[in-house]
Amino acid sequence: MGGVGSFMYNPYVVLGIKIGSSVEEAKNAYRKLSRVYHPDNLKTGNADKFREISEAWNYIQKNPISVKQKVFWRHKTLFKLKKEIV
Repeated sequence: MGGVGSFMYNPYVVLGIKIGSSVEEAKNAYRKLSRVYHPDNLKTGNADKFREISEAWNYIQKNPISVKQKVFWRHKTLFKLKKEIV
């Protein structure tokens, strides 16, 4: 998995929110997911998933989405889903 600037996946999908959601919606989703996947959580903790969620939140926070990016992420996500189905 790459750093914050080299996403190989859609940060909005990682957080389980609609593409183009507000930073506030992303923040709420991040907080909810981080409680579940934090490595200190003995029942559901997952360090890799927590890192992925944190990177997605950091990316959204630093790079608010533009209209052009909304179209790009939507198509990239649909293409990835089609490849997984085949």
